[in-house]
Amino acid sequence: MQSKYIQFSIILVMFITLMTSAQAAQVWVEPAYQEASEGDHVTIDIMVNPEGAEVLGAEYKIHFNNTLLNATNQTEGAFLSGFPLVNEIDNINGIIMYGEFKFGETGVTDPGILASINFTVIAEQGVSDLILYDVILSDPVPQEIPVVTTNGSIEILSGICGDVTGNGVVDTGDVILLSNYVGYYPGNPNYALDTAQQWAGDVTGNGVIDTGDVILLSNFVGYTGYSLNC
Repeated sequence: MQSKYIQFSIILVMFITLMTSAQAAQVWVEPAYQEASEGDHVTIDIMVNPEGAEVLGAEYKIHFNNTLLNATNQTEGAFLSGFPLVNEIDNINGIIMYGEFKFGETGVTDPGILASINFTVIAEQGVSDLILYDVILSDPVPQEIPVVTTNGSIEILSGICGDVTGNGVVDTGDVILLSNYVGYYPGNPNYALDTAQQWAGDVTGNGVIDTGDVILLSNFVGYTGYSLNC
């Protein structure tokens, strides 16, 4: 009898946990991952999906690597369109804080952007995680809404746009390697490109390496008047 009671208790706890997880609101960094180079200006959005709850207030902190990024500003999004309580950037410690509430008796139920953050890349290479913590959403009662958070990251890549071979020069060798990658990889693993090479090979800047990149790089090497956009 005791064994059955224990089994029932375990099942009940698992059921409650699953129900809580299913009803939890979502807060995440968008895009979850992006690449940049030194001197670039990049933007992330802090997104909220209430998942059926009514959100009347929201706050968060986010930690970043201040040796790689410098936060320049943080702006209110359209999610609450309310009254910002906290909007602080601490580049010395790599911490950003934000808090906002909406006037009225009803909360927001549609997903949207809570705030946007702009960074300037100040290093040649590295990865900065963008870690959300102390995230709180509240409803009109007010009481706290369960939240699941998803962090992001920015990878800083060094090198020269178009220099797929990584020898410091953009020339025919880069065109050949990029052409082989597009035409034969992954069938031929000899033409695999690492992350830095893929960044250098995406000369059209559309996030996909294909024939268009080969053509643009070939024209850049062979003719004047063409520019690359990694």
